[in-house]
Amino acid sequence: MRLRPKMLALTGAVFFLLIVILYFTIRVSLVRGFRELEEADVRLNVERILSLMDGDRRAMELASADWASWDDTYQYIQDRNERYVGSNLVPSVFEDLRLNALVFVDSSGSIAFGHSYDFDKREVKDLPPALLPYVEPGGPLFWRSAGRGSISGFLELPEGFFMVVSRPILTSASTGPVRGSVIMGRILDRAETRRMGSILHLAFAVHRMGDVRAAFDLNEASQPLLAGEDICVRPRDGAVIGGYALVREIRGRPCFLVELTMPRRVHQQGQTTLRYLLASLLITIVVLAATMLLLHERLLLSRLEVLNSGVAHIAASGSLSGRVHSKGRDEISDLANAINRMLAALEHSHEDLRNSEERYRRLVEHSPDGILVHCDGRIVFANTAAARIIGTARPEDLNGRAVMDFLDPSFHAIATDRIRRILEEGAPAPLIEEKVLRLDGSTLDVEIAAIPYVFLGRKAVQTVVRDVTYRHLLEDQLRHAQKMEAFGQLAGGVAHDFNNLLQAMLGALGVLRRESAVEPRLDATIGDLEDHIRRGVALTRQLLLFARRDVSRPELLDLSDVVRHADKMLRRLVRENIRVILETVPDRCPVEADRGQVEQVLVNLVLNASDAMPHGGELVVRTGVGETSGEVWFEVQDSGTGMSEEVRARIFEPFFTTKPAGKGTGLGLAVVHGIVTRLGGRVDVTSEAGRGSRVRVILPSRVGSALAEQPSVPAPEESGDGRGERILLVEDEDGVREGVREMLQLLGYSVTAVGSGEEAQNLLERERFDVLITDLVLPGIHGAELARTWSRMKVIVMSGYAEDEGLRRWVSDGSVRFMQKPFDLETLGREVGQALRGEGTGFRPDHRETGR
Repeated sequence: MRLRPKMLALTGAVFFLLIVILYFTIRVSLVRGFRELEEADVRLNVERILSLMDGDRRAMELASADWASWDDTYQYIQDRNERYVGSNLVPSVFEDLRLNALVFVDSSGSIAFGHSYDFDKREVKDLPPALLPYVEPGGPLFWRSAGRGSISGFLELPEGFFMVVSRPILTSASTGPVRGSVIMGRILDRAETRRMGSILHLAFAVHRMGDVRAAFDLNEASQPLLAGEDICVRPRDGAVIGGYALVREIRGRPCFLVELTMPRRVHQQGQTTLRYLLASLLITIVVLAATMLLLHERLLLSRLEVLNSGVAHIAASGSLSGRVHSKGRDEISDLANAINRMLAALEHSHEDLRNSEERYRRLVEHSPDGILVHCDGRIVFANTAAARIIGTARPEDLNGRAVMDFLDPSFHAIATDRIRRILEEGAPAPLIEEKVLRLDGSTLDVEIAAIPYVFLGRKAVQTVVRDVTYRHLLEDQLRHAQKMEAFGQLAGGVAHDFNNLLQAMLGALGVLRRESAVEPRLDATIGDLEDHIRRGVALTRQLLLFARRDVSRPELLDLSDVVRHADKMLRRLVRENIRVILETVPDRCPVEADRGQVEQVLVNLVLNASDAMPHGGELVVRTGVGETSGEVWFEVQDSGTGMSEEVRARIFEPFFTTKPAGKGTGLGLAVVHGIVTRLGGRVDVTSEAGRGSRVRVILPSRVGSALAEQPSVPAPEESGDGRGERILLVEDEDGVREGVREMLQLLGYSVTAVGSGEEAQNLLERERFDVLITDLVLPGIHGAELARTWSRMKVIVMSGYAEDEGLRRWVSDGSVRFMQKPFDLETLGREVGQALRGEGTGFRPDHRETGR
C-alpha cells in the first residue's frame, strides 16, 4: 500500500476516533452536569414544600398551645358553660385559624365540643366519623396525663389527609390535673395544596398510597422513599421531571406522597448546548484534518516521490557516481545528503574490502577479549586472550577440544540451545553471562557473544569471551554510588522547586497575618496553614539532610530549651490517643549544632515512636547530662510494639522500613544517624518486642561555654520594621519575587524587585541601595557573581538549597549571610535588620559558587 493512501486512511481513522472520544466525553460530562443541576433544583423545591407544611404544623401547635393553657378553657371543660362556646367557639375561629376541625375532649373521653368546618360552604358541620377513634381514650390524640409539648402530624381519613395537633388542657400555670385535650385539624385537600403552591409558585399534588400503587410512575418513585430515601427525583419524559417525598402519619406508617412536577428547562438547555458544542467541534476537526493532509502532501509526499525517483534511476544505471537532489533544509534534504554520502562511501568499498582481512587478523590477535571458533562442537581456532582465560599459555593447546569442556555444567543446556539457533537461523545470539570452567578447575564470570561463521565451507560459530569478574565488583560499587548520587540530585531538584512554592505561600501568609490581626479566627487558620507549610519544609530538609545537601548553620544551643520549644509541634505530630510527656532537666545541656537539624532528629524519633503505637500509649521525651563529662543527651521512649534484634540491627539502613507499602520511606532513622554522626555523637537504641523502645541521642557537650548569652529563640526586637531603607531584590521566580517584595514592603522597606542579574547590574550602576538580596541561581549573571561584584554592599544570598560544598562551608563559618528558602516574615525582618547593622554581611569567597 502506497504512503499517500496510508496517510489518508490513518488521518481519517485518527480524527474519526478523536471525534468519537470527544463526543462521548463531552456528552457524558455535560449531560451529567445538567442532570445533577436539574435534580438539585427539584430537590430544593420539594424541600420548600415540606418546609411550608412543617411551618403550618408549627403554627397550629402555637394556636393549640394558646387554647389549651387558657384558664377559661380549663373551666369550660369542667362546667361546660355556654358562654365560652358562644363567645369563643364561633365559625370565625375556624376561618381565622384555617381549621377544618376543632375538638375539645374531657379526661373521660367525652367530646365537650367537636365540629368540622366547610370553607366552601362556610358552615359548621359534624366531625368526620373516621376522626372519632383517634380522639377517644386510647387513641393517639387523647391525653390522659400531663405531658410536655404536643402531638402533631398527619392522619389519613376518607375525607382527605388531616394535619392534626393535640395538646393537654392545663391551667395557664401549666398545672394539672389534665382536664382533657384540645385537638385542631386541617384537611390537606386540593384547595389547600393550591394555596400552598401559590405561596411557593410551584405546582404539586398529594396522593394516597393506594393511588400510588395504581400508577406505575408513582409506584416506581415510592420504592426508594419506602426504603428510607428522603426525596426521590424521576424524569417523566424529555419535557417534565417529578420530585417525590413520602409523608408518614402520626403512628409512623406511610400516609401520602407529595408529587412536584416541573418543566425540564435545564435539561433542554443542556441538550441545546451539547448540539452547538458538538457542531463546533466537528467543524474544527474537519478543518484541522484537511489542513494536515494538505501540509503532508506539499511538505512530505511530493518531495519523497522526487527522492524515490532519483534513487531508482541510480539503481537502474548501476553507477555509484550518480547523486540525488532535494531542495530545502529539512529532514528530507538531510536524507538526500545522507544517500549521497552513502554513495560516496560505496565508491571506496572495494579498497576497504581488500584491507579487511588484514585488519580482522590483527584485531583478533591483539583483542583483550577471548575469541573462539568452534565447528561441530570442537574448537578450531582460539586467540591468545582465549587461551589466557581458559588457563593455558598456547592457543594451539585448545584446538580439537570440545567447547563444552570449558563451560560450567549448569550452562550446558542454554549453550546447546544457543548454538543450535545460531546454526539454524544464521542470526547472532544476544549477549549472555556464563561461567567458564578453567583447566585448573576454577571458574570465571564471563560475558559471551556469538555469531554465525563459515569455516572452510562449513557452518561454525564465532564466540567472543570477556572476563567480567572484576567489572562485577566495580558495577556493584558504582550502582551504590549512583543510587546515592541520584537520590541527592532528586532531593536537590525537589528542594529547589518545592521550597520556591513554599516560599511564595509562606510569604503570602505572613503578609496576610500582619494585615488580618483583628480577625482571631482567620489568624488561627493562617497559623494552621503555616504549620502545614513548615511540615513540608521539614520533609524537604529531611531529604536534603540525607543527601547531605543542606546548609548547616551551627549555633550554641541548650537541648532542654530546644525540646521545650518543640513541644507544641510534637503534640500536633502524634495522634490524640498518644500522651506526650516532657521531662527536661533544669541544668544546662549545651551543644554546638544547627537548631533545624536537632529539631529534625527529634521529629523523626517522635514520628517513629508514634507509628510504633497504633493503639495509643505514652511517649516520653527526656533530656539529661551524660554520666561522663563532656556529654549531654535527649531520648524518646514509647510504649509501643518494640523491635526484634534482627530489626534493631538494620534500623539505620537507608530505605529499610517495617511499615506497610506507602506508609514510610525508610529515611527517618537514616537521617537521624547521619546528623548525629556529623555532630560527633552517637545513637543508643534499647528495645524489646512487645515492650516498647527507647532511642537516646548522645552529643558532645560544650562545657564552659557562655550559653546564657545566646538567646534560645530569635529575639523579637531583631525583626523590627524598617524605616524606608532601599532594598534591591533579585529573584527569577515570579511568585517568590512578589511574595518577598510584599513582605519587605510590609516591614517598612522601599523595595525594587527584578527577575535577572542583568537588570540588577544595570540598577546597581545607576542607583544606590542599602541591601542587596539575591537568589543564588539566576538567568544570565549568577547570584554569586552578582554578590561578589557588589561585595562592598550589604548582601544577603537566598536559595532553596545549596549543592556546592564550598558555599555550605562559607555559610557555616559566617563568610556569607544566607537565608534558606522558605523563610517567614520574622526571619526576613531579622536577617535584613542584622545586615543593615553590619552583622556578618559581605561576600568573600574567591571563586565562583554554584547552587540553587
